[in-house]
Amino acid sequence: MPYKDHEKALEAHRRSYAKNIEKQRERSRVKSAKDVVSGRSKERQRKWRAKDPEKTHLTDKQYRDDHLEMISKCNRKQALRRAGWTFETYETAYIAQEGLCDICRQPVEGSMCADHEHVTPPKPRGLLCNSCNLALGQFKDSPIIIEAAAAYLRKHGKYE
Repeated sequence: MPYKDHEKALEAHRRSYAKNIEKQRERSRVKSAKDVVSGRSKERQRKWRAKDPEKTHLTDKQYRDDHLEMISKCNRKQALRRAGWTFETYETAYIAQEGLCDICRQPVEGSMCADHEHVTPPKPRGLLCNSCNLALGQFKDSPIIIEAAAAYLRKHGKYE
């Protein structure tokens, strides 16, 4: 029997919604989980893509072209997160270092490498230029190896 009073109808709907929402969410989760586990959702996607690969390619390319800035930002954000950084910590470090590499103190064009300790979870250390970041990786982040390399250069070169 429909309510003549709109407010009473809304209240009844809210009560019904609140009472059943958890059941709805659980059904949705179970259905979604079953699709994923059984591979049905992947299979549907595979079939759709196989029907017209040219259209799929164009659709993907169009999406990338239309959303390039957003995709780049999301990729950068994800890379920073994996290294234990956030946009805020990156910006703070960039300002503190005045846009210079933390090792060689040279200005960096473009984005800097967010250096981090290779532990779980990763701990941010500083912002480096690509060369210094690669060098640390080659020296396995070991101060002992880096000091040995410095001693070698002093022994065999003009470095004092």
